[in-house]
Amino acid sequence: MTYRIRHRTVYRYTHPASLSYNELCLRLRPVGHQSVLEESSVLDPEPESRRERVDFFGNRWLSVHWEKPLTRLSLEFVHKVEVADPFPWGLPASPTVVEVREAAGQALRDSAKTPFGFASSFVHRSPLFESYGRELFHDQTPFLNAVMTLTLKIRDEFEYSPAATTVSTPVEEVAATRRGVCQDFAHFALSVLCSLGFACRYVSGYLNTMPPPGHAKIRGADASHAWISVACPGVGWVDFDPTNGLLVRDGHICLAWGRDYGDVAPLKGVVLGGGGQKLSVEVDVDPC
Repeated sequence: MTYRIRHRTVYRYTHPASLSYNELCLRLRPVGHQSVLEESSVLDPEPESRRERVDFFGNRWLSVHWEKPLTRLSLEFVHKVEVADPFPWGLPASPTVVEVREAAGQALRDSAKTPFGFASSFVHRSPLFESYGRELFHDQTPFLNAVMTLTLKIRDEFEYSPAATTVSTPVEEVAATRRGVCQDFAHFALSVLCSLGFACRYVSGYLNTMPPPGHAKIRGADASHAWISVACPGVGWVDFDPTNGLLVRDGHICLAWGRDYGDVAPLKGVVLGGGGQKLSVEVDVDPC
């Protein structure tokens, strides 16, 4: 599949902002099954400086700053990307749960080998999360089958409710209310896997969504998405979408990955002045 992705963010300030500094994680990363064919960005107004860097996880960041009065700031990124299906024959065969846990334990004992699988600001290890997944991860169950079952369980038992949480809602609250958005479901799934001793990571990106039959796609109505990835010996990293109960195939476009949302937030920054602030985000994901 080939996609054209447009991600546009606009800030409007009630009073002029005298300085703005931002770090933008909005550039797709090339991975084994994903090739970035074209990319462009339009920042209005043009910043005083821009600097590119690659972080510890291999994600691509753009640092920009403005030192002039701003009442409006527009950040638009456009990509053309080709995505192959990493698993055209479906869920691959995998080692057993006990074999993967032993391999993950060895890797986690040497944190230089993997930063994934440890607790973080949004992903927590506790008996609460371990108990949720314990009955799914029997020692002799193929590991990826168990992760798929967890993915489906979260989809079936949790309600997608954008008003239920914010970016700072603790994962324990999500576990209690069983409500949230893709970010929350990813953090919950990672907390379960982390508590059970597996190496796993948070993935941000985009999802090719389809309108209801007979309806045209609404421009700008797509959104960023989040899912999880697990390390499986002999297979590699395998991605699952707990929001939709899916093995990730060629309908998901990877932007970045880290331990949790905090590592890959699309926009981070500070602003001086500006008074009140209004934020609008438009995302379009179009097959081409």
